[in-house]
Amino acid sequence: MRINTLITALAFVAVFGIVCLIADQRGERGALAGGGPERFSGPTQSGPIAVTPDDRYVWVANPDNNSVSVLEVAGDVNRKLAEIPVGIEPRNVAIAPDGKTVYVSNTVSGTVSVIRANPRHPRVERTIRVGTEPYGMAFTPNGSRLYVANARSNDVSVIRAGRDEVV
Repeated sequence: MRINTLITALAFVAVFGIVCLIADQRGERGALAGGGPERFSGPTQSGPIAVTPDDRYVWVANPDNNSVSVLEVAGDVNRKLAEIPVGIEPRNVAIAPDGKTVYVSNTVSGTVSVIRANPRHPRVERTIRVGTEPYGMAFTPNGSRLYVANARSNDVSVIRAGRDEVV
């Protein structure tokens, strides 16, 4: 169990390092340093549970039944609003920094599900094929790219947010 936790932590560090390296090579260093394009203040990485930037909703991966759930938590309501079917064995959820889109890594499917984040009527808008066993995900601070660490193919897929395509 400790080895899996260590591997996951190292994957997150590796993804962040790759994000910085690519951004630096593209001249986007200002975006990472706080200048340049708009920088969001919310979380930009993934986990099995993710909170929206406005702290009103929580999204949860449900690997046992191939779905994600959205819960309303503002004002301590704490109720499930919806359960959305996604690919096989979803592991992590990443919410775009603007809060409008939710991305789910589906490890067995080798895909990322793209969900319109309307909590009352969420739906999968697109499914993107990535590498083998996608796991951790991280957005660039300005939200323009999503990096997906693929555990078994030992690579990283880069998704252009907004267009939702692998670049």
